[in-house]
Amino acid sequence: MKILHVIDQVSQPWSGGSGKAVFELARAQAKLGYDVTIYSTDYKAKKQEPPKGVRLVKYSCWLNLFGSIRIAPGLLFADYDFDIMHLHNYRTAVNLFAVLRRIPIVLQAHGSANTIIGLTKPLHDLLWNTMILKRAKRCIADADMEIGQYVTEGAKRDNITLIPVGVNMNDFKHVPTRIPKKNKVLLFMGRFDRIKGVDLLIKAFSLLSDTEIVLCLAGIDYGCESEIRDMVIDIGLDSRVKYLGQLSQDEKLEVLTQADLFMMPSRYEMWGIAFMEALACGTPIIMTDTCEASKMLPAECGMVVPFNDRSLADAIQQAFKARLPDTYRDYRHKWVSQYSWDKIAKRTINLYEEVLSIN
Repeated sequence: MKILHVIDQVSQPWSGGSGKAVFELARAQAKLGYDVTIYSTDYKAKKQEPPKGVRLVKYSCWLNLFGSIRIAPGLLFADYDFDIMHLHNYRTAVNLFAVLRRIPIVLQAHGSANTIIGLTKPLHDLLWNTMILKRAKRCIADADMEIGQYVTEGAKRDNITLIPVGVNMNDFKHVPTRIPKKNKVLLFMGRFDRIKGVDLLIKAFSLLSDTEIVLCLAGIDYGCESEIRDMVIDIGLDSRVKYLGQLSQDEKLEVLTQADLFMMPSRYEMWGIAFMEALACGTPIIMTDTCEASKMLPAECGMVVPFNDRSLADAIQQAFKARLPDTYRDYRHKWVSQYSWDKIAKRTINLYEEVLSIN
């Protein structure tokens, strides 16, 4: 089987969770012996190397509209000699270019299938709904919430399959040893994007009376890092907040392991990869109930709280009082292993085979 993945951006880490998911899924599928190719743009990715065993073709990005619509006309003239095409994200220009070829399509929106309202809705319906969603043989939902979004957009419920994104457990075979320390460490790792709720985390952190608690923020700026830095200074927390920037894999393992609590205060999160990486290191999670993963998080893995600063602050205090950071570490690693990319890849291959059998 020849598999083509299409996504608008592959630069790691600029492409976010969907870009990482494509790389890991393609790698796992190639490991199973399949011929796997990724088509994308070269936006911030001119030096990006492909996943092991995968062919990566980057087409020149001629235009980047509104910071998210990347125009790469080269995709119109690409070679589409593949058995199946797996489109990632939903409303992208590269999907519109790729979908013009008559190959069976699987669509995975990664949280981008939410309904558009307003004056642009007819245009969105004409382009993406008609050309992509209605043509897709199957839609893959990362979480239960996305099933409803697909249905609202017009997809048939029987054509939607729930397959969450995964975690590369091979990266967590040798987790560093935890080192005793004076300070208690809260860790946020992700994009500095309003949707990630870093501002809520800062407000909750300001309510904590325990001055031995330190907040570490790791990730890249998606538009609100300067606002967060100003907020930290205005509240007077700059001595207790550390900015770690973008971390290498080894640095990430170390930071995730040494952290006491991993914070996931998102306003909206379809699934997420970073929290699974924290659990793979044995670190417990505190996440808001606006994260879809909160519906299935076991108590041994962490705590779920309403989206407000007081609840988040109370949960942090309770977690330390119950010694949550020190317990169930092996259980967390074992629990998250059910979402290994090796297992996810096999599920997607089964889906492709089902699509091809009825095409």
